[in-house]
Amino acid sequence: MNPAWTTLTSSAVLLKRDDVDTDQIIPARFLTTTTRQGLGRHLFADWRYHPDGTPRSEFVLNTPGAQGAQILVAGQNFGCGSSREHAPWALVDHGIRAVVAGSFADIFRSNAHKNGLLTIALDPEVLADLHRVLEGGGDARPVISVDLPAQQVTLPLGAREGTVAADSGRGRDPGAGAGVGGEPTAGGGRGGHGGVLRHRPRREALPGGGPGRTGGAGGRAPHHPELGGGMRALIAVLPGDGVGTEVAAEAVRVLVAVARRHGHTFEFREGLVGGAGIDQVGDPLPPATREIAAAADAVFLGAVGGPKWSDPGAALRPEQGLLALRSLLGVYANLRPVTVHPALVDSTPLKPERVRGVDILFVRELTGGLYFGERTHERDAHGLSQRASDLCTYTRDEVARVVRVAVTAARGRQGRVLSVDKANVLATSRLWREVTMQVMADEFPDVRLEHALVDAFAMQLIQAPTRYDVIVTENLFGDILTDEAAVLAGSIGLLPSASIGDVGPGGHRRGLYEPIHGSAPDIAGKGVANPAGAILSAALLLRHSLGLEAEAAEIEAAVARVITQGTRTVDCVAEGGDACSTGAFGDAVLGELEAGAAV
Repeated sequence: MNPAWTTLTSSAVLLKRDDVDTDQIIPARFLTTTTRQGLGRHLFADWRYHPDGTPRSEFVLNTPGAQGAQILVAGQNFGCGSSREHAPWALVDHGIRAVVAGSFADIFRSNAHKNGLLTIALDPEVLADLHRVLEGGGDARPVISVDLPAQQVTLPLGAREGTVAADSGRGRDPGAGAGVGGEPTAGGGRGGHGGVLRHRPRREALPGGGPGRTGGAGGRAPHHPELGGGMRALIAVLPGDGVGTEVAAEAVRVLVAVARRHGHTFEFREGLVGGAGIDQVGDPLPPATREIAAAADAVFLGAVGGPKWSDPGAALRPEQGLLALRSLLGVYANLRPVTVHPALVDSTPLKPERVRGVDILFVRELTGGLYFGERTHERDAHGLSQRASDLCTYTRDEVARVVRVAVTAARGRQGRVLSVDKANVLATSRLWREVTMQVMADEFPDVRLEHALVDAFAMQLIQAPTRYDVIVTENLFGDILTDEAAVLAGSIGLLPSASIGDVGPGGHRRGLYEPIHGSAPDIAGKGVANPAGAILSAALLLRHSLGLEAEAAEIEAAVARVITQGTRTVDCVAEGGDACSTGAFGDAVLGELEAGAAV
């Protein structure tokens, strides 16, 4: 954690640019580290250095007047782009302690506050005046003063010098208002001599809903009690069926350990879902579970289903609970990262050279298509099926929103997206391709787009998996392809998933997190299930719903070290090797987290 401060008086450096995104603050090629130190030298690297690595003398950070400046002044919409914490890390590591702008991207603002970087959003008129003062240059080097206890910032506006209230993120809902400015007090009008500008709370409308919406994927914002402090969050835990109860327990143990280490307070509420809900209360998603999930900041799911409830003609099936849960939470984009651990390249049925280095993110549309379309099922007088139909339907908005999620993720990776469809046959796929191309051309011209037909891609995924970065596709195709991709990792038990919706208050997405392996009834109750996928799903929960990137990375690193050291469940053990239990794997991950805390 960066050193705390309560007052700051510093000269400022002016970066007079609007829409500075996180990949411009810290280019994607420098995002391979989870360490905060050293990123400062890469801050604004593409603007700051020539291709040969020599500094560009004209860039603001390289000018003599910028030396020692701890305050950066920018334009509008600072910090847009990906949700990675590396951007505030790089700023703080360079020595920047506060950023002044007209507005900030919600996720950047949240990440900045959590990492000790103050964001101050100014009224456009005041910001324009500040730009003019700083552009004046000279030897005076105008300074800005920040007083956190008083919640005030003093700006060098010459004859219009005044004091404004600072948005420090201390003790308030981070989604309640992004900045300062706007509203005159009785002591002076906006911009008058000695005028005082006071903070005016505002709540911006969320995609797909109005201000203050509590339903859908936005949910409530997790609470940060103070700048750089711990977080309070409510997490719904739905263990479900089969091995779901076993792996969910290990994921919760890890979350508890992370919360204890970092000073967070996580409250866990458990509910029934799937077959467990059918058996106990006759509902795959009981009302009590709906209430718990609707109130939570994030939902963790173990698994649903099993032979006991597998009759396709049954009125109630566990999968109905899962579909209803997705609908309740408003999650429409399923993220499934597929990576191959170096120690497990020999565990797959493919040649090691084909899977070594695989790092793919699948983004699957989750609430449209065949799974949610109208169905018919005709039977004869004897009850025998004669005819059935499933309607596959997509709208332009459904396609566009999931494509935006995929492309935003690609911007923080290699900048490449492959869209998978069946446009040579299906009308919905032709819609999918048309909308994808338009969204990319209008909004993401910097990201490379390719297309593939689903049948051809199913073969290419096995033949050359290292070719791919981010893959976006519709519901049915995504369901099949992501299970196929699990073979690349060596075991389906290793892979996590996150189902997310719109960005809500504070820049976070309420989501549903679950390992992809299902309930595995053949090994349920034996204590041999692989909890790695569940534990890694907990890491995704921290990253996407709570904005805790550093904590998520710690979990992922701990799981990787455990596998490297040879602690593996039976699905990942070479012939003749010793396998550990579900609990022993969880113990090893906890041990690695504790070892990291002691370093």
